Amino acid sequence: SVIQTIFSRPSTFDAIMGMYTLDDMAGLHPQQIWVNVEFDGFYRDHNLDIEDYLLKLPKDYPIAYISSPDISFLKSIGGKLKGRAKLILRCLADNVTETSVKKSYGEILKDLKSVKAFASGIMVPRNYVWPVNNNLYLLPPTSLVKDAHALGLEVHVGSFANDILTSYNYSYDPAAEYLQFINNPDFTVDGLMTDFPPTASGAVGKHCELFHVEKAKCIFG
Repeated sequence: SVIQTIFSRPSTFDAIMGMYTLDDMAGLHPQQIWVNVEFDGFYRDHNLDIEDYLLKLPKDYPIAYISSPDISFLKSIGGKLKGRAKLILRCLADNVTETSVKKSYGEILKDLKSVKAFASGIMVPRNYVWPVNNNLYLLPPTSLVKDAHALGLEVHVGSFANDILTSYNYSYDPAAEYLQFINNPDFTVDGLMTDFPPTASGAVGKHCELFHVEKAKCIFG
C-alpha cells in the first residue's frame, strides 16, 4: 500500500513570523484585503464589536471581501457597508449547523437563492465541489459551481494545503489539485484559499501561460 504525507508540519519557521494584524496587512499596501470574521458571537462574548470595528476602518484600507460562517452577522453588516466590500458566506462541513438559522450548511446550499439575498458568494471546503469516495478517488464534480454562477454568486474554495490527505487522482502533486478546480472543461472557481500560496500561485500562473489567459483573470484569493 502507499502512504500519503505525514500529518505534521516542520517547525523550521516557528516563532520567526508573528501574527499579522489588519493594520500590519494594510501597511503592506496590498491591492485587496480579505477579512474573515469566524464568529461574531466570540467577539461579543469578549465585549468587542467587530461590526463597528470594520465599519470604522480607514477608507483607504482596501477591504474587498468580508467572509463569515455567521449568516446573522453578514445580514447585519451588509446593510451598512453600502457596497464597500463583497460579503461571502463561509460554509463549514455540510453536517455542521449554522447557529442563526438552525440549518446545516449542506441544507443552506440547497437554496442558493436565499444566500444570494445577503451575500455575493460562498466559500466552501474543496469536497463540496470535487467529492472523494472512501478509497480517496475522485467522484464526479457536484453542480455547486454551475448553480452558484447561474445566480451570479462567486465560488471560492478552501481547505487546501500541501501536507494533508488528498485524492490519489492527483498523484501526490498539490499543484494538480489546484488545477482540477480551474482547468477543467465544465467550470472554474473564482478563488482558492490555501495554507501554501506559492504552490497555488505557481499552478495558476502555469495555467495562464498554457492557455494564454490574461494575468488579471488569473488572480485568486
